[in-house]
Amino acid sequence: MADYTKYNTGLDPDWLEFEKTFQVPALPKDLAVAKQIFNEKRAALFHKVLGPVNGVSTTDVSIPTQDGQSLPARLYFPDTRELLTTLLPVYVYLHGGGYLFGSVETEDMHCRLICLGASCIVLNVGYRHTPEWTFPTPFQDLFDSVDWITDSSRVKEYGCDLKKVVLGGVSCGATMSLAAAQREIEMGTKRISGLNLSLPSAVTRPRFPRHLVKDGYTSYEQNEHAPLLPVVRLQSLQALLKADPDSPYLSTLLLPDSTLQQFPRAAFHICGADPIRDGGLLLEEKLRNLGIPTHLEVYDGWPHAFWNQPQLKKAAEYRERLVDDANWLFRN
Repeated sequence: MADYTKYNTGLDPDWLEFEKTFQVPALPKDLAVAKQIFNEKRAALFHKVLGPVNGVSTTDVSIPTQDGQSLPARLYFPDTRELLTTLLPVYVYLHGGGYLFGSVETEDMHCRLICLGASCIVLNVGYRHTPEWTFPTPFQDLFDSVDWITDSSRVKEYGCDLKKVVLGGVSCGATMSLAAAQREIEMGTKRISGLNLSLPSAVTRPRFPRHLVKDGYTSYEQNEHAPLLPVVRLQSLQALLKADPDSPYLSTLLLPDSTLQQFPRAAFHICGADPIRDGGLLLEEKLRNLGIPTHLEVYDGWPHAFWNQPQLKKAAEYRERLVDDANWLFRN
């Protein structure tokens, strides 16, 4: 029986010091306006703190979807690719934001750093968001993006090594990445060679297997009022998605062992002061026990996606580890 409460015996002192001068920005009730303001401010902050990142070239593309729409996306290439005679591995990046926030622009700096640090092609996917689009549209957008980037024509067009395709998601992006890995197994294609999972929600709250944690006391209770993503905010974001809580795409942890043992190697980045912490930790342990190679990094006492404040010293540590895990996942 697991006891993960040790990962949040108190908020990290560096976070507490930062919190003295930090306020979660108030956003207008109009969600369309709120998204625009949020995304613009986040992109500007990342470019101010981390930019410029030299040695990377980009190409904006459109990815067709099954329902006749198209998704904005951006491809990143290391400038050194012109000197290479080998194909480059592919990293598909899925932003977080509770299915509501986030865009290609908000993730631009992280994608550049991964492209440069792991010497790979990065596909930054602008999947569709709530409230205009609900479940399963964001998931289907990822599935369509995987189909697009793994088409054999991408080898000739971009120099993609389709034997090395990693999905890297943050929060809801990590949850969708798990669903895409499950879909690959269902289809028998298994085109995904690795998963870089930051803060995955591996099981819905109504279906959480409380018997697996000590006294049935989960991170939802321990971190109910945590900074950045308290449970009340998590619930409001999930309500906009209008998802079926019983969908297997939302509860990877509950898949049968016969399916989980077919998953690719996976790296996990988990925050100790995060309501969705325990599902990710239980999934990592289960995969590891089934013989799947895993890496686990837990940020004790840090709240959900703290690295979205890129000026934090701990955020720099996360970025380094994210790139290290990308390199590990590409080594197969």
